[in-house]
Amino acid sequence: MIRTDDARRDFTRWDMEQWEKEQRFPICAQCGQRIYDEYAYRINRERYCGRCIDASKEYIEIEEEDAYGD
Repeated sequence: MIRTDDARRDFTRWDMEQWEKEQRFPICAQCGQRIYDEYAYRINRERYCGRCIDASKEYIEIEEEDAYGD
């Protein structure tokens, strides 16, 4: 970033640069928030954040049969 003697102008330029960088982050297909993590999950060509994937977890319980097959 280039600094000048006009602090207000410098901040405005810096703020615009930050906004432009932020626009490059992908958006989660489920919650609509930007994904700032190092990775995202891609399912059917859409990206999902880790929070939405964790919220979608479903635990599967399988009942065991007894020794007699009942």
